[in-house]
Amino acid sequence: MGGVVQRINRVLRAKQKALRVARNRWRSDLGDYYIVDFSQNTIVETHVDLEVLARELGVLHAWERLTEN
Repeated sequence: MGGVVQRINRVLRAKQKALRVARNRWRSDLGDYYIVDFSQNTIVETHVDLEVLARELGVLHAWERLTEN
C-alpha cells in the first residue's frame, strides 16, 4: 500500500496535489484516503479508492493487485 501511495504522490506532485491518509476521527468524514490541493489549500477529493485512482493515473499495472496487510 505504501508503495502505491508513493507512486500516486509522485504523479500528483506535478499538479500541486497530494494523497493523504486519514487518521482516527477524520476517517468517517474523509474516508481512508483524500486528496489535498496545495495551490488552493483545500481538500479536493474525499473517500478516494486507492486502486481506482492508481489505475487512472497509470501507476498500477493490470497484473498488480492491492491487498490489505
